Amino acid sequence: MAGMQADLRFRRNDLFTCGTNSRGCTKVYPPGKKSRQKVAIGDNSGIVQVVQMGKHHDAQIQFATPKAEKAISRLDLFQDQLFTAAGAKISAYSKKGKAFFGFESNLTEAINSLVIH
Repeated sequence: MAGMQADLRFRRNDLFTCGTNSRGCTKVYPPGKKSRQKVAIGDNSGIVQVVQMGKHHDAQIQFATPKAEKAISRLDLFQDQLFTAAGAKISAYSKKGKAFFGFESNLTEAINSLVIH
């Protein structure tokens, strides 16, 4: 065994790049019957992107939200709806990327935890 050496070659394959994000700002959508796997990513620049993996393992951006005033601090999923917290504001997006809910709280601190039931 000491004389055997394996000739392994590794290569890097970037599927998708995004900005830095915080803990709790990446969510994986539940798998659908015919749909491909989707991932939602909220970064520190205030942009939320939903990415779907294509047939040939290429990332396809389903939608990206406009830049928020503050960094995305938390994401949560409820069925196909995506809820985000940025600063003291909570927003919700449909699976197509349309904003259907927005709430600006009167908190002085940023929202660090978000649970939707």
